[in-house]
Amino acid sequence: MSEFFLQKRELVFQVYEKAKKSTTESSFSGISKNLELVLLEDFGIPLSYKTFETYYKILVENNEDYKIKTTILNDLSTYLGYADFKDFTGQNPIKNSKIKISIDGKESVKETKSFSDIIINITNSPVFTLPEFITKHSNSFGLIGIFLVSGFILKKGDFFSGEKEEKRIQEIDSVIVQKNNLSKLEPTPAQFVNVPKQILAIPEEKNLERKKECMYWNGEIYVEVFCGEKIEGAEVLGLNEEAKLLRKITRPDTLTEENSQGKVWYDKSNNHVEFFTHYGKHPENGKTLKEVTSHILEKYAKK
Repeated sequence: MSEFFLQKRELVFQVYEKAKKSTTESSFSGISKNLELVLLEDFGIPLSYKTFETYYKILVENNEDYKIKTTILNDLSTYLGYADFKDFTGQNPIKNSKIKISIDGKESVKETKSFSDIIINITNSPVFTLPEFITKHSNSFGLIGIFLVSGFILKKGDFFSGEKEEKRIQEIDSVIVQKNNLSKLEPTPAQFVNVPKQILAIPEEKNLERKKECMYWNGEIYVEVFCGEKIEGAEVLGLNEEAKLLRKITRPDTLTEENSQGKVWYDKSNNHVEFFTHYGKHPENGKTLKEVTSHILEKYAKK
């Protein structure tokens, strides 16, 4: 993990929060795309929305380090109003936080730069379950935090293994297992062995049904097919849920500015215009689709 991991994480987080407040878009992808336009048009920063989404998901959501070029760090800092990344880190110091764990009144304090200030009290009768606690605090803990808390709980009583094991043995059913003595002609008395129910349980048969994980363009929409299937005159691609949103509009004469702005994209090739319901690339010529404008609607949609 690099020296400036937490500063990079904070920078990307603040950039996203500012971008979210400056647009009417509500989806993660929509906010990122609007940020791409603002960075390019207002600051001259060529950063694609896909690249920024990668930064955010790895640094903020996964709480993992990711290498970002110094020039990009400086550009994002400029977007937030700072001179450069050095100026940002200087005005946004990362403070040490503390996690305090109390076990039967005995406190243990750990300092960290990746935790929020947290106080945990553990007694002989825990008031929370480990899965529930970790789920609620997974964002602030990170992987190391989960291991730390788990370590304290395990040390406290090894999950009370002694008492639970004794109770488990008392509750399991017994089955008769006869052990044949192959070295003697006479059978030996049957021996009784405790076998847990889990061993005797027959696992459910897994669903081996083949799934359609590929698709092809039929001229209007993407159709799901089995991978390896050959479709005459079409290229079979890996299944892409976002690409499946792309549909060709076969009745462009129904398009208006009210129902099209921000919702319809087009491609113009050989003076012929085609309209689609989603952004992306043209399924046949590979050209990047453009967002429809009033001029394009007026000139080509009514034909």
